[in-house]
Amino acid sequence: MPETPASRPPRHPIARLLLFWTAALAILMGAGLLKGFVPARWGGLAWGVSSSIALLLLIRFLVAREGGTFAAVGLRFTRASPVRMAAGLMLGMGIYAVTLLTISLTLGPLQLVRAPAPPLDVVVVIVASTIVLAAMEELAFRSYSLWTARSVLGFWQTQAVVACAFGALHLLYGWPLQTVAFGVVPSAVLFGVAAVTTRGLAWPLGLHTGINLARWLTGENGEQGFWRLGAEGVDQARLALWSPWIGIGVLAAATLLFVRYGRGDRPFSAASRTSILGDDHPL
Repeated sequence: MPETPASRPPRHPIARLLLFWTAALAILMGAGLLKGFVPARWGGLAWGVSSSIALLLLIRFLVAREGGTFAAVGLRFTRASPVRMAAGLMLGMGIYAVTLLTISLTLGPLQLVRAPAPPLDVVVVIVASTIVLAAMEELAFRSYSLWTARSVLGFWQTQAVVACAFGALHLLYGWPLQTVAFGVVPSAVLFGVAAVTTRGLAWPLGLHTGINLARWLTGENGEQGFWRLGAEGVDQARLALWSPWIGIGVLAAATLLFVRYGRGDRPFSAASRTSILGDDHPL
């Protein structure tokens, strides 16, 4: 008797993970074509919004087919979600600030030079684009895919697999290997640990947005922000050698904060610990 769709055994989680990432990549590439049909300043916003909507629809289809829920993949929205995202945003900007401060104290003083302020409408578009582009990537890597991997892999194995996939995507974007290895992948571990230990997307989305906004504010992402980051009088060879390691160290410290204080699934926990990061399934 032939198997009906309802009687077929479910695919192995790793197979489902790979299929999801294949579909997500197709969505990101397809939605990216929209940038060619809108003015350049709106390109990122159009890409992020269209990709996020398509990814949400894909995740909804998959969790419904598997008998799951949005909450099971960290996508339940509560009244506290905006507060947690805002807290994550402030922490993300703080991580960037601590990194610059540590570099200044150990390798030589960095300078923040005031730049001409962008027009208000440009600022609004950039901020909105930063949020939706972070949401796009968080949906692709810290919701369905993260929890599917977590169902069969250990805590740190899950983080390694998802972070490497996140890094591979940025290589496809054309990012330099050093930037991916020393910035993108460690950041992905932080976002993934935040998602798992808080069992939601609000904290990692805030962290992701905060770090990216801070990089824009200082012009480090190549766009005009409110300041320009300078390193006059600093040994450039020493700065290039050690600043990536300092960045990894600060990200690692932030990651351990979530390992220590997150309420949800984590590699080592004690029931007596008090969470400062919120209840299960915050968004």
